[in-house]
Amino acid sequence: MDTIKGALKSKTIWFGMSIAALSWLQQALPGVEGLSPEGVSILGSIVGTIILALRVITVESLASKVKPKE
Repeated sequence: MDTIKGALKSKTIWFGMSIAALSWLQQALPGVEGLSPEGVSILGSIVGTIILALRVITVESLASKVKPKE
């Protein structure tokens, strides 16, 4: 249960949920559906770089993000 609670405090989890939501909304956003292969490559590179950066700054487990009850 602590892992689930800790996930809500994770930047990586929030970024992943944002990407999922944007992917779902892609059809509703004008101009995105016609993105060129080069644009998709650039966008993929940016997303990958952000995920890597978030992983580098992550030093604790999801469960440890939950404060113990005192």
